[in-house]
Amino acid sequence: MKIKIDVTYDRLIMELDIIEHIFQAQFQIYPEGNLFLIQYPSICNENGQSGVGINGKYIAWMDIFSDVELFNIPAYKEYFIKRFESANNQSVIINELTNIRDKAIRTRNFYNSNLIGENKTVINTQKDDEHNACISISRYHIMGIYFGCNRMNNKYLKNVEFNYISDNH
Repeated sequence: MKIKIDVTYDRLIMELDIIEHIFQAQFQIYPEGNLFLIQYPSICNENGQSGVGINGKYIAWMDIFSDVELFNIPAYKEYFIKRFESANNQSVIINELTNIRDKAIRTRNFYNSNLIGENKTVINTQKDDEHNACISISRYHIMGIYFGCNRMNNKYLKNVEFNYISDNH
């Protein structure tokens, strides 16, 4: 018997991972003296450098560039409705939808706790290039978060087909 892998479920989980990693990377600190530590996602300054002394910071505005389509919620909704309606055993689908919901709630709660108005970092952040970021995604993995970058200055981003904009201010 051949087991069918549900790539739509996996894609949706990977997309939620991307959002979660972007949120958490804003608090990422690169420890001094640890030259061999590789952090994910890679935080880069406006010159494309990463490593010691280049830490995460609040992103007021971001441009996400991806080689694959992300966040196609209407297509996911249609897929899961069809699958649910035609399934003989709905327990697997219910478990998948529960996992998606729980991950989405955890990600939203992190955002609400750390990245909205009441947070001192958010209140004290000016809307300037220093807090802009371009985020490069390749095959559902963050290749880099480039601070001080904007769509006019995206020299680190190649082979992108999709662009998503988010304003957190």
